[in-house]
Amino acid sequence: MKSKPEYRLLALIIFMVSLILGGTTGKIAGRITDAETGEPLIGANVVLLGKIVDGRVVHLSPSDQQGAAADANGEYYIINISPGIYSIQISYIGYQSIVQKGIRVSVDLTTRVNAELSTTIIQAGEAVIVTAERREIKRDLTSSEVSIGADQIGEMPVRSVRDLVSLQAGVTLDASGNIHIRGGRSTEIAYMVDGVRVIDPLNRSSGISIDDQAIEELKIITGTFNAEYGQAMSGVVEVVTKEGGDKLSGQLSLYGGDYLSSDTETFLNIDSFDPLGLSNIQVSLSGPIPLWSEKLSFFTTGRSYNNNGWLFGQKVFHPSDSSNFNSPDPEEWYIETTGDSTVVSMNPYNKQTAQCKFTYRIFPDLKLSYEILWDKVDYRKYSHSFKYNPDGYYQHHKKGYTHLLIWNHTLSPRTFYTVKFSNFFFDYERYVYENSLDDRYVDPRLLKGNFRTGGTEMDHFYRNTRTLVGKFDITSQVSKTHQVKMGFGAKRHELWLHEYQIRIDRSTDWKPQIPPDTLGVLKNNKYTHLPIESSIYIQDKMEFKDMIVNAG
Repeated sequence: MKSKPEYRLLALIIFMVSLILGGTTGKIAGRITDAETGEPLIGANVVLLGKIVDGRVVHLSPSDQQGAAADANGEYYIINISPGIYSIQISYIGYQSIVQKGIRVSVDLTTRVNAELSTTIIQAGEAVIVTAERREIKRDLTSSEVSIGADQIGEMPVRSVRDLVSLQAGVTLDASGNIHIRGGRSTEIAYMVDGVRVIDPLNRSSGISIDDQAIEELKIITGTFNAEYGQAMSGVVEVVTKEGGDKLSGQLSLYGGDYLSSDTETFLNIDSFDPLGLSNIQVSLSGPIPLWSEKLSFFTTGRSYNNNGWLFGQKVFHPSDSSNFNSPDPEEWYIETTGDSTVVSMNPYNKQTAQCKFTYRIFPDLKLSYEILWDKVDYRKYSHSFKYNPDGYYQHHKKGYTHLLIWNHTLSPRTFYTVKFSNFFFDYERYVYENSLDDRYVDPRLLKGNFRTGGTEMDHFYRNTRTLVGKFDITSQVSKTHQVKMGFGAKRHELWLHEYQIRIDRSTDWKPQIPPDTLGVLKNNKYTHLPIESSIYIQDKMEFKDMIVNAG
């Protein structure tokens, strides 16, 4: 048996330390036959003509079209296709061409498109147009998964990945809004964007937000993962983001609203309607870059979401107020109040996100893309104890970004590889006042009573994580029935944390101070760790007539 270049390359990769990653492309395959005799049409051509982008057809230029020729059995396949809805043309000399529209390509799945060509030609150059029917049964689906395309997302009342995932069977949200798949922990889910993990390595939560307008396809796997999806116990949530089209286009979406109830005994300040109490503004723009319109395109989107919440408090007390309910004599009890009874929200949530992606098609078989995702969240969590002293409770701040650089190279109609680099950063802060030495911090002994009549929380908590990733992935259709996939790379994390408790007592002259880290009474913990991860996978997708096997 002769050794093919593809086999030698795959054999070399398996001995290298590698990083697990996810797929971001799909495949179209099928069989072309004569409509009258059923004989295979050897050498019949299949070409991708266009793609549906934002509800309109984008025709691919001849240099960007992907295609294949049927083999001796009339079989063909086209690999390395980005997810979406496509139209293809099937042609053969002496036969009438067929244009198939509405063909949906999903990540890691094979869309079968068979065709029977007729020798009857209606008119030279004219093709029969056929609209593909959506198949309810996917033959190669060996996992419990759902794929949602951009056209479907546009018709759904959702604005984020979390909203989309929460609508699926087997998915629940807990009281804190965390996602759970099939009863598993929220930390047992792998989140991926364009094949790269975007998980906070400290607690394995989703590290970045993706808006609905930026999603080309969302895939949710809830069981029996392929080998490429490592470190996932409950499920995998994978997002493939959009790329710019051949024409300039944009989209604007906005809405406003508020929470309203007549149950004022339970909910304070919720009986009046503010149309901007909850507001959302989203805008996206995409298209070619001038002067490089045939090579370079962009897609960008931004969102501003503001929610004043539905749980309110009242400034009856100020953090510096005091009370005395410890005396056994009720006549000595007292409360000092300096608040003005102003009503304030105790669970506001304000979020801004942005995304920008540039795609440079260097050659028809070589594509380079760069993407940056950024988000920032400021919020508070409701505390019933601080309902009448809301200024004394914590505020929370999150921010993060991800840089992605992806090189996609098609070596042959059978083989392609991708090289990916990413830089992920996440930062979280929690405190009452940003300045640790703020004079508004008061004697912690004022913090007493079921309803806090004074005092402030004293903890400060800061942490951030940074992850650098380099990875390589190769896919080869080594035969009609075997598609082999492998990858390698490494991750380097930097985990930093600092938490301490403000100290105020006689020794500090009743001024706030940060305790030294040698003091055991009050906490002051700090660390920096630099762990490194590496892993390897190899898998084979075997597509037989009556059986599909994913082994890895």
